[in-house]
Amino acid sequence: MGHEIELTKTYVIFVLDNGKQMIKFARDVTLQNKVLVWNGKKIEQEEIGSIQEVFQKGYRNPLTEEGTLLG
Repeated sequence: MGHEIELTKTYVIFVLDNGKQMIKFARDVTLQNKVLVWNGKKIEQEEIGSIQEVFQKGYRNPLTEEGTLLG
């Protein structure tokens, strides 16, 4: 199940990089990484479908379409 998420470049995210769990800034995440996601019971790996840069004025926080994010 795919989700859309907006992050600031300096937001820290947990990923798998070549099979190794690590923390990266959102600006350093690539399509080859997998995001580690908490599903309410356990941590799962989710593939990254696309990465886009969005420029917006004003204050932004990491948001999902549903408005929630586990940090």
